[in-house]
Amino acid sequence: MILFAVSLICAIIIFGMSILHFCLLIGLPIGEYVLGGKDKIIPKQKRFVNAIFMIIFILLGDFYLIQGKIIPININQIFAKIVMFAVCLFLGYAIIGNTSFTQSKKEKFLMIPLSTLAFVTAILTLIYSW
Repeated sequence: MILFAVSLICAIIIFGMSILHFCLLIGLPIGEYVLGGKDKIIPKQKRFVNAIFMIIFILLGDFYLIQGKIIPININQIFAKIVMFAVCLFLGYAIIGNTSFTQSKKEKFLMIPLSTLAFVTAILTLIYSW
């Protein structure tokens, strides 16, 4: 039951990040919340990064739904552990980056708590799926 809950919370946060990058991809003026917050509207030549993040986050959200047995698909557990460990490293880096390097107050306000919650739920998913 705990695995179900933490993986669902993690998936919801990650899907939320995917929606955020979709909004940036179509040109909404919310660029201050991501990638250093330098551009209010992401320039068209940089939007491919948002497309890549959006696709990655969709796949990761699906992955966490699978890990929580919300989507009943069996995957190789060694592969799953590697993916979850990599996601934890990425989220840890996101927390450090958003805390230390970004100048955007909006990014710090939104992404530090989201990344922290996603990190905690990703770690718990990893632990409870062992």
